[in-house]
Amino acid sequence: MDAITHFWQQHQQRLATLTAMLLVILMMMAIVDTTVFVLDNLDPMHAPEQTEVQKPAVRSSPRVNISELNLFGRAGSVAAPKTVDAPKTKLSLELLGVFNSDNPDDSAAVVSQKNKEGELYHIGDRLPGNATLDSVHDDHILIKRGSRLEKLVFSEEVFSAAATRTNTTRNVPPRASRSSGSSSHLGQIRSRITEREGMSSSPRPTNSAGNTLRQYVETHRDAITADPAGTLANLGVSPIESGSSKGYKLDASNDVLTKAGLKQGDVILSVNGKAVGDAAKDSALVEQALAQKRVRVEVRRDTRRFFLTVPIP
Repeated sequence: MDAITHFWQQHQQRLATLTAMLLVILMMMAIVDTTVFVLDNLDPMHAPEQTEVQKPAVRSSPRVNISELNLFGRAGSVAAPKTVDAPKTKLSLELLGVFNSDNPDDSAAVVSQKNKEGELYHIGDRLPGNATLDSVHDDHILIKRGSRLEKLVFSEEVFSAAATRTNTTRNVPPRASRSSGSSSHLGQIRSRITEREGMSSSPRPTNSAGNTLRQYVETHRDAITADPAGTLANLGVSPIESGSSKGYKLDASNDVLTKAGLKQGDVILSVNGKAVGDAAKDSALVEQALAQKRVRVEVRRDTRRFFLTVPIP
């Protein structure tokens, strides 16, 4: 103990200085550790705030492709008709005519109860038998009874006698009050269409259009095969070509064609979906139409285009 006291007294000044230096070093290390700890814990808190504040400043405005905005609507998009496998309806209804539009919601059909006059129905209208018209197709319509879809097709009698006219531009008749007192309600509908389009002077398809076409073909079958161009000339029809468009122009009125709904000046562009204009090749379409028992003709009248569909018995 005395030795320690003696050592302390001898080196007191040096020990005090050394102790002070150690304390200073420890204090500096503590300060540095504390500073590093604080900085490490403060940076994560401030970083998100800086990011959030800076995001609006650095975020670039989205680029808009004007061509993709379809400012004037979408052109040329025509939905493909969906095929529905529905059972035939058991309601006592008869399909007399269909009016197909490029807009399915604007299509309509003429339907009658057995032994009664036909009435015009648009999509969504209620039919006899507590059914509604769901959709219109070339050779049938779909009706809805509750949640069940049923099909109503042309009867054999109507299919072999009635000429159904389809206009894909705008000859679907507007909603109008239903009238009676005429022997043919379907004729009234067609007459109303003609008046709406300013075509009251143009002939309308008659019930014998299909029969007339078949009789003419059977009578002139050999001439159609041997001299198709001459046969067309006898009908008052001549081939025309305008640019890339071909067809046949009706130069003079003809009973066979006017009964089908054509008029002088009309241009036939296609038959049953096939472009026409070459008499030698187009003669084969006659036999195809007879086999299909229906001819669908694309017609250009002035600036309008429409389709005529004529069943052939």
